[in-house]
Amino acid sequence: MGAVSERLRSMVERQVRERGLVVWFDPEGAYREFVAGLTIPDTAIEVCGESFFELRRRIEPYLGENDDAPPRLVVYVPRSQEETRDALAELTAPGVVMKPGLSQTLNTRLRVVAKQALKPSLDGQQAEEAAKRAESGRLSLADLDRMYGRKAEVVSLVFGSVHPQDVALKLLGGDRYDGEAASKGAIPDLAALLGEEFGVSLPEDSCEGLRSTLARHVLATELVGGIPAPLPQQLSSLKVAEGEPAGACASLAHQWRNRQDLRDSYADHADRIERELGLGGLRLPFDQLRDCETFAAVELALQAATERRALEGELEPGERREILETVQGRLDSFWAKWPERYGDIRPRWRLLESGLRLLGAAEGIENGLKSLPRDPEEALRRYVDGDEPWHELDTQHRGLERRDLEFARGVEADYPELDRLVSRARQRYTQAAEALSEHYLGSLEASGFETLGLPPQREVFSRHVAPALERGKAAYLLVDALRYEMARETVRTLENEHETELSAAAATVPTITRIGMAALMPGAESGVEVMPAPGGRLGLEVEGEVLVSREDRVRHLKGWAEKRSKKVYETRLEELYSPGKKLRSEVDDADLVFVSSQELDQQGELGTFTARAFMDEALKLLPRAIGTLASLGCETIVVASDHGFLFAEELDEGMKITPPGGQTKELHRRAWVGAGGSDEDSFLRVPLEKLGLGELEMAVPRGLGGFKVAGGSGTYFHGGMSPQEVVVPVLTLVPRRKEPRSAPDVEWRLTLGSRKITTRAMMVRIGGHMQSLFEEALPRVTVEVRAGGSIISEVVDASYGFSEATRDMEMSLEGQELQENSVTLLVEPEKAPDARTASIHLSDPATGRELARVEDVELAISM
Repeated sequence: MGAVSERLRSMVERQVRERGLVVWFDPEGAYREFVAGLTIPDTAIEVCGESFFELRRRIEPYLGENDDAPPRLVVYVPRSQEETRDALAELTAPGVVMKPGLSQTLNTRLRVVAKQALKPSLDGQQAEEAAKRAESGRLSLADLDRMYGRKAEVVSLVFGSVHPQDVALKLLGGDRYDGEAASKGAIPDLAALLGEEFGVSLPEDSCEGLRSTLARHVLATELVGGIPAPLPQQLSSLKVAEGEPAGACASLAHQWRNRQDLRDSYADHADRIERELGLGGLRLPFDQLRDCETFAAVELALQAATERRALEGELEPGERREILETVQGRLDSFWAKWPERYGDIRPRWRLLESGLRLLGAAEGIENGLKSLPRDPEEALRRYVDGDEPWHELDTQHRGLERRDLEFARGVEADYPELDRLVSRARQRYTQAAEALSEHYLGSLEASGFETLGLPPQREVFSRHVAPALERGKAAYLLVDALRYEMARETVRTLENEHETELSAAAATVPTITRIGMAALMPGAESGVEVMPAPGGRLGLEVEGEVLVSREDRVRHLKGWAEKRSKKVYETRLEELYSPGKKLRSEVDDADLVFVSSQELDQQGELGTFTARAFMDEALKLLPRAIGTLASLGCETIVVASDHGFLFAEELDEGMKITPPGGQTKELHRRAWVGAGGSDEDSFLRVPLEKLGLGELEMAVPRGLGGFKVAGGSGTYFHGGMSPQEVVVPVLTLVPRRKEPRSAPDVEWRLTLGSRKITTRAMMVRIGGHMQSLFEEALPRVTVEVRAGGSIISEVVDASYGFSEATRDMEMSLEGQELQENSVTLLVEPEKAPDARTASIHLSDPATGRELARVEDVELAISM
């Protein structure tokens, strides 16, 4: 295709790109041959013959494809618009008309098209003469292409194209064509071709100079065009393209930035030009920056502007939604998808997203409490259920703290607005959680403690486990400190393989492990009592036996089972991760598989970081353990927890409460149990007999404060009666029985940005091809970096389908190809300090089956 035809094609393609539907009238039929060979990606081209009805029949399928957007369709009509007598009004109304005599971008008169196309290679007089000859009919479109070809032949020989966008991308991508362009004398013609298209005067002495100038011009034009007025002084003085060349620059920048094979060249030029333009200190409002993606400095400026916008005051729901949509969109930006090179950008967006969501959840609770009656059942119903359940406050807070931990910004990093936003989000969490706790405890007090608002925890075994045992083999998993919202998040990863039912129960108080775990034992439904046990600790009396330790509970459970001729196999959660033959044999021989997790109390006392890591690990293990139990023949699996918890900021002196004193039987930061002592407004005294739990009394802080206790964690709490501590999950799963079949026939693909790991943040792209012609369910997947016999990575994000709870991803098909999923990992080289190489592994977390791997990746992170 010659230059004039290419110009004509680009005109039509531009209108398709901008408007979708193009109706092209050609009164003289001069372009019939051109249209016969015209192709535009993803666009249908139809020629109108003698019958409008026949045309309508052919284009009907395109018109009904998408009611929200016009079709990508070109209708070529080799006659004048007047001759059609509005027979095509149904097309011209929603579309755009191209014909001779219109404005420049819509004018298909051959003289006009030829003059514009030939300017880059012919001098003005020659181009004008050629245009006049075309107007008189002495030169056809094919003649003009041949004429232009003599001038542009060398450019085409070097770059394989005369389309300015294609040539520019090849030039900007590197120096591959420099030598040939110089040896063939193509640089002047190249400069003319690209200068005309992009509206800039380009140097003709070398490809390197031409490339550098073009890159600066194109990116500066896109930057200025992407920022609404008023522009700052440093940008308003830039010389940039206008009109059609400005659009060409924006299109070129977009293509260049989004071509995977060109991303290094784009980043190199963008970083250089950013320094030349002095954009490092750019400071503009959110609304001016939100649609611009040209430079990393602009991305950083938008992040700071978003943080400032969020800190300006309480946002209206529509404003917060608008900001969140921007944040979510930027997670797919060029800069956010390259953690190895721009490591802070993506985790900063994620942390900002969590902060915004947490602020919204806190505001929702505080507004809801204003009209909530003093009813404990209604308070917990709002916490558990609804379109915007209040437990989302805790989910978002947990996400904020995790993402703050994952954003391993260096000691020299300075993010004042972000730090203020995170601090405010934490404060608002504390305020909302405290208001909710005070309202709930006030409701309990007003109701005379007739109900905690949910079915009691001590009925879990009789209502869920015992009936399951009657139906067949069952499993009973007790997970310490599995908060309701954490179970809710885990359910989403299990629904494809299991029928799931998640309900909530009210934990037995005080909400500590010894009491909660004992309340989950058989016989608790008949009545329990909190009472002192040997060793100076509290225990729970169940069927005349005071249960204190894990051994007590296992013995009690097995005794109950023996009386009913049932066999119990007891194991730990972590042992189900890689089951051996012995475990399989024991499970096969058992009626009830009793699984317990490592208890978190001790971990929580060690500090916030350890407790959070422990919880995340338990959540990752849980779906794998459930999958193992299902594969071993368990027909029903019941998951329950002893208590919830609070993670809050370190208690200051104003939040530390003097305990009641008196005859203290046990004292925790969030609970006192005993008799006598004082009664203060800062805590609520609860006679346990009103809750059917014995003769002692309990006192709990009304808000998020804590009793003065020596030692222990100042941020991880349980024992009290806030909804976060009292509401516990009961999850019942029935595996979906499917016909045995092999794993889906997928050719999996792992792609790394580099064969060398030099930063803690790295990205791995997962893709592949479905070999089978039949639609098959894809497994969830996870990625690990292994070195020195250890797993040294943690998945922290993915472009889609990521579970915060289990750290795995779903995959989707687009035809036979897997939709590429970009996964961000945080690498911890200190776990294998002597390793020099690593391997990347893709696996199915439900089965542990490896799907793909990349070996011998150099590990070169400075520690």
